[in-house]
Amino acid sequence: MSDIEIDYNYVIEQDAKRFKVLKLIYFETKGDKDIAADTNYICNNTGVCSKELLHILEYLENQSLIKPLGSLYAMYGGSAYITITHQGVCEVEAAIKKPHEPTNYFPAMIQNLSLNIKNVAVNKSMSNIQNNDFQGANIGGGVAGRDYTGDVTHNYAIQRNLAKSAAEIQQILKQLEQSYPTTSLVEKAAVVEKAIKQIENDPTLKARVLGVLKLAGKEAFKEAVDHPLVNVLIAGIEGWQEGV
Repeated sequence: MSDIEIDYNYVIEQDAKRFKVLKLIYFETKGDKDIAADTNYICNNTGVCSKELLHILEYLENQSLIKPLGSLYAMYGGSAYITITHQGVCEVEAAIKKPHEPTNYFPAMIQNLSLNIKNVAVNKSMSNIQNNDFQGANIGGGVAGRDYTGDVTHNYAIQRNLAKSAAEIQQILKQLEQSYPTTSLVEKAAVVEKAIKQIENDPTLKARVLGVLKLAGKEAFKEAVDHPLVNVLIAGIEGWQEGV
């Protein structure tokens, strides 16, 4: 993986954690600016705590998505209390309504990624949290102080493969449309058959497409390809799956 990909993965993970915290505050306060969520509750239900939570809350405050009641540093002596702003409500609701479209502050698919950041484990992890010591705490499939990968990176890989596969298939279909007519149903079927043969002759692309269909699902694949012939194409690909 290149340095650019590593940096991009890191930024995506940060956005996912920020959105998860914001979304939790939204649901805990019911989107009411007069109701507050406390940092202990946020920590216990997101697995994001201590300095990391402080930095996330400061980021959200700077973007006017939340408003602390008093100093955020009160979380170190007990709890700090957080309210959501109108702008924060709009961000969360926009992301939930259209998870495949970017909001003002979060890129597309952050809603899906954030759902897969696991809660912090109880017992040893919680004792570390209470002592503000996160070395060795199991958070989101990774270990605090060493890495943060878990399901976020895994889901990012799925989305990346989905986008890459969809782009290649769209290109194949468009190139074929330039050479062959697609007016009648028979002509469309012929173009799809040629496309399927091209994909089948590329073992890497075929394996990636089958993997994406299995992990992301048929509907996500259709939406990503966004081509009128995709339904017919899917039917042909499902024939592969039966023989796998």
